[in-house]
Amino acid sequence: MGRAGGSSRTRRRAAEGLAAIVALVAAGSATTGVGATGSSAPPNILVIMMDDQRATGTLDVMPATRSWFADGGTTFTAGFANTPLCCPARSTTFSGRYQHNHGVDTNQDAGNLDQDATLQRWLHDAGYHTALAGKFLLHWQGRLPHFDHFAHTNGGYDDAYFNVDDPDGHDLGVGRTRAGYSTDFIAERALDYVDHFEADDARPWFLYLAPQAPHGPFTPAARHADAPVPDWSPTPGVTEDSTSAQKADKAPFLRDNRFPMERAEADRQGQLRTLLAADEMIDSVFRRLDADGELDNTLAIFTSDNGRFWGEHGLRSKSLPYTESVQVPFMVRWPGRLATGATDGRLIGLVDITPTALAAAGLVPGSPVDGRSLLDPAARPETLLEYAADPGFNYPAWASLRGPAWQYLEYYADDGTTVDYAEYYDLAVDPYQLSNLLADTDPANDPDTAALSARLAQARRCAGANCP
Repeated sequence: MGRAGGSSRTRRRAAEGLAAIVALVAAGSATTGVGATGSSAPPNILVIMMDDQRATGTLDVMPATRSWFADGGTTFTAGFANTPLCCPARSTTFSGRYQHNHGVDTNQDAGNLDQDATLQRWLHDAGYHTALAGKFLLHWQGRLPHFDHFAHTNGGYDDAYFNVDDPDGHDLGVGRTRAGYSTDFIAERALDYVDHFEADDARPWFLYLAPQAPHGPFTPAARHADAPVPDWSPTPGVTEDSTSAQKADKAPFLRDNRFPMERAEADRQGQLRTLLAADEMIDSVFRRLDADGELDNTLAIFTSDNGRFWGEHGLRSKSLPYTESVQVPFMVRWPGRLATGATDGRLIGLVDITPTALAAAGLVPGSPVDGRSLLDPAARPETLLEYAADPGFNYPAWASLRGPAWQYLEYYADDGTTVDYAEYYDLAVDPYQLSNLLADTDPANDPDTAALSARLAQARRCAGANCP
């Protein structure tokens, strides 16, 4: 248990908020099953949002993270970034809405997100402590709405600038604090926040941790500069780009893309080395939670805002609809509520984080959300992926429906609706997306593209319960 702290007015307000969320948990458990086992107290909520960490080939260097999450929780093997780009993806995470509903289309549009329709706002208003360490939305300046405390950066590894609010509420100003190695600084702030929460132990908390890793420029901590990483076995997707003819079935703007394997391997090694400090950060936080007796009543989610190409289809970076860009690691633990050491193959996405956290807390969102709680065992038959053209990437707008073993995608003209090019992949036999069945001159293997296109158009307009 924690230490007493704060004014009588603060404690009274916290008690009133806590009573409200306990009542909501009790009401919600009758219909959702949340709180049906174990303590009825609303859980702490921890979200760890990595940056550019793809689902495949990255977790081998994070043994502590795997131990806490994969061994101690459930691994979702089909987790996706519904929009594989920083600000739109994080806006989806905070709001539980798809890009076409939250309005953050590019990395320059952070101001479009309704800050009063977010997870942090709803939890804060219900009496939760709220804190953030790391990235929020790009180019953000000043205080973070609905976060009691924050150590916020717009990016970087060595000597990154942080806007830090101390636990007593004194805003130290934008860019006034310069960290050493940013992942280590985030770890320190996370432990400070956990200690601060523990001093008011009756109140639950929401902590959002978002390091730079493993985003470029791939600068590892000095102690990991020469750390060994696992050998790389490039997939057929990497070797596909040796000639344009091998990509003749892809959209025309992709056919001449090349990315040398030696550069892809350098990027990969750099990414993996930055993850070593992130693994240490996560381990330190969970060890502190364990020491404080908070593990069993903490819902923790580990994921990334998007993946990243290592030369697949001749590509570097992200923002395209292929697996390496859109599929992200996704692990969730909540002892007694989610199975340990389990895997779950349901199609899920960042859009599901806010509804999951609210369901765990027994809260109803203050406005419609498009995602679904992972605590509900229902599975969606397909999921929506979408992207509005960002000026930082020379790619057209696109949208895609992805099922358990197939993917249909459309690239659009400048109007965002006229289909310029379509692709369809049978992922059961072609997991590396080498053969677009719509361009193989064999109409016998083509799906009903008219029906798929109609479903995709409907999904691009969906809202709330009407979403896939």
